[in-house]
Amino acid sequence: CLVPNTMLSYMFSGRWEESLIRDSSGRIFLDHDPQLIEIILNHLRVKRIEDPSHPVQPPKIPEGKKDAFSTLLKYFELYTFFNSFSYSLDISEINIIQPNGSHTI
Repeated sequence: CLVPNTMLSYMFSGRWEESLIRDSSGRIFLDHDPQLIEIILNHLRVKRIEDPSHPVQPPKIPEGKKDAFSTLLKYFELYTFFNSFSYSLDISEINIIQPNGSHTI
């Protein structure tokens, strides 16, 4: 499991199979914003096949839904996972100003 010991992993561990709400076709029903659930699941799918030399970027969350997305991540215990991205920083074009006011490149 990509995100063990989280509410999401527990829900689909098989242990709680009978308590999951299903629709008439047997699909699991999650009573949350479908757009946000889709973002979470798609991101987890891509992270599963991620190439370490090309890290997956964090998902783009629609304006006006960022608070709801954060709440949903916390509910599913995925907040840390989604907020632990490491970014590489290109410092080749950064000017450093020394305490005496001189610049270095």
